[in-house]
Amino acid sequence: MVVMTIADVKQAVAGRETQILDALNIKWRDGRPHVRCPYMTHLDKRPSWRWDSASSVAFCTCTVRPQSIFDVYMRTKGGDLATACDRIAELIGRPDLVRGAKKTTKTGSASSAPFPGCTIAEYASAKGLNEDFLRLLGLSDVTYAHKPAIKIPYRATGGTEVAIRYRIALDGPDRFRWSKGSKAILYGLERLSEAKADSYVVIVEGESDCQTLWLHGFPAIGLPGAQTFHEDRDAPLLDGIAMIYVVIEPDTGGAAVLKWLKRSSIAPRTRLVRLPVKDPNALHLRDPEGFRSAFQQALEAAEQYVPPGVDPKKDDSPKAGRALVLHEPEPWPDPVDGARLLDDIVSGIRRYVVLGEVEADAVAAWCVATHGFLKFSIFPRLLISSVEKRSGKTTTLDCVERLVPRALVAANITAPALYRVIEGARPCLLLDEADSFIRDSEDLRGIINAGHRANGMVIRAVESGKNYEPRQFSVYSPLVIAGIGRLAPTIEDRAVIIKLKRRRPDEPIESLRLDKPNGLDELSRKAARFVADHGDEIRDADPVMPNTIYNRAADNWRPLLTIADAAGGDWPGRARRAAIQLDGEIDDDSSRVQLLGDLRAAFAGTNTDRVFSDDLIKFLVGLEDRPWAEIDKGRPITKNGLAARLRVFGISPATVRIGADTAKGYKLEQFRDAFARYLSSDPASENVTTSQGQDSYGSQADSETAHINDCDVSESAGDAGVSAGCDGVTDSREGGGEDERESPPWETTI
Repeated sequence: MVVMTIADVKQAVAGRETQILDALNIKWRDGRPHVRCPYMTHLDKRPSWRWDSASSVAFCTCTVRPQSIFDVYMRTKGGDLATACDRIAELIGRPDLVRGAKKTTKTGSASSAPFPGCTIAEYASAKGLNEDFLRLLGLSDVTYAHKPAIKIPYRATGGTEVAIRYRIALDGPDRFRWSKGSKAILYGLERLSEAKADSYVVIVEGESDCQTLWLHGFPAIGLPGAQTFHEDRDAPLLDGIAMIYVVIEPDTGGAAVLKWLKRSSIAPRTRLVRLPVKDPNALHLRDPEGFRSAFQQALEAAEQYVPPGVDPKKDDSPKAGRALVLHEPEPWPDPVDGARLLDDIVSGIRRYVVLGEVEADAVAAWCVATHGFLKFSIFPRLLISSVEKRSGKTTTLDCVERLVPRALVAANITAPALYRVIEGARPCLLLDEADSFIRDSEDLRGIINAGHRANGMVIRAVESGKNYEPRQFSVYSPLVIAGIGRLAPTIEDRAVIIKLKRRRPDEPIESLRLDKPNGLDELSRKAARFVADHGDEIRDADPVMPNTIYNRAADNWRPLLTIADAAGGDWPGRARRAAIQLDGEIDDDSSRVQLLGDLRAAFAGTNTDRVFSDDLIKFLVGLEDRPWAEIDKGRPITKNGLAARLRVFGISPATVRIGADTAKGYKLEQFRDAFARYLSSDPASENVTTSQGQDSYGSQADSETAHINDCDVSESAGDAGVSAGCDGVTDSREGGGEDERESPPWETTI
């Protein structure tokens, strides 16, 4: 008879401490960071005890050092360390570790080394895996306690080896040993980058299931034990992965996985995979050739995880809300023609909404792009706006909801809810009634703007024990915003803007019945298949932009043009025409940029390169379609107000001479840099020749009847009074000839 040692018990307990806490009825995860101390000698009047899962120790004000699970048992139940080891061994179902117990071989004799040993060749044969493939993963044959064993390296996300686990037997509950100093972590962390590129990962129990999935090309990570997922340590590693599949085995291990999953932040984006056999390796052994197809079908049949006791279709707990239920469309079984898919989406949307051709083309390309948004470094918001109600915004949202993956509709959301739902579930968020809550929330605007880029993050302090720890939250996700009127310029600058108009009586459309089949769900499945089949092409694409689309506008349209190019047909041209027309219609409502445009018109309306401040103010106030007559709380803009607004561009008033008069004013040369950087090209602004004999300027150059080169000048604005002559005006094109370069097809007349 061989007496088991305390070290044997401690090794067996590693990673199962929370199971013991549950058996001791210690309420350690009731949602509070601290609970009342369970120790017999501590009359705790206020919660002061907590369990730290990451380090597997307890803390309390009544102790001077962290307490192991054995300390917790002794302080809770009494007895010495040996007694605690015996009782804990029984609690974890290991009576063979109790003092005086025998370890028996299959023939019934006691042995100090009961395991038979294990080699890679034997392991590969038993699991149906390729031996060379296993060695490429880092497995190696070693000796452990004078027996053959397999060394299995555990690596961090960067590939550094941080722990070693030995497989000392093919079968049996005691077939693993950790090397001294190693702690149980997730297996396969070095492959997480591949999972993030694929937008999903499969979590399994054990290394062999992980290796099986890797062999067949599925991204996976393994739990070395069903209860070894530590929320604080492991959940952040899965940030940026849109879908998490968890294989639930039909045994106590599967029950243990479900137990920690209900408390985990990854739950909202988790689907449960249930196989007809115990685990993925068993499925592989049953039919290696058909494994990939069978496992893919299991993933497609996976169910969205819903916490126990929560019915997503029924609100049984109004205070707690309802669990998020996000639909991931099952990819269409057959290859999809991209051009026909986009045509069908356009037809499907315009069946229910009055939408222009270019607007419908943009929406269709955007919806398809959402199925692969993680393949892009920047993804635009889709902004649906109208001047008045009853213009089809909500119906458009209903159509988009059925065309995108993981759609989540909300008519209101707070800033904390926004970054947490994106981090936790990575939905395609559709916000309706945006004009009622986004305009007045700077926090929401900041998060929405940050989520335009794949590396967009917000940092918040999260409670961790007695302290607060800064944590990053990703805010990158597709976002649709629908509302009446304009939103902040920074939001519009990061969006593809679709402007809706109220339907006329002579514009027939159908009513979208949400309770009836409409074909849009089928198009969503086809979009998922199309993006999956063209994943590499989409990820590596760098589409050619029209000449007028650059800077952030190019960033916004790149995903849409990528989809159009991949689809082929006439879509490369259609998408670029949409970009030119829609982006060209967007007015920059920054008052400073608008001011620059009006000042350029002022200079263009005269043949002098300098203007007095007083005359500029008269010109600005006289513009009927501009805000300058009441810009300052109902009062007109002043010379000081003008100077303050121009100061950000590095432009300041100076003393200028016009004819015999001198006063404060501005020279055209001061504005050239700002005009070039912030305004679209306008040759008229450069067609000015110095002529100090002219002391006033004429009408605005951009009015409908002003044609500088033809000397056709409209009525002067405000009190400017004197119309300008035609001297000093030159043609912006040398020789007056047309640009003879051949234009791309999307730059033809529209």
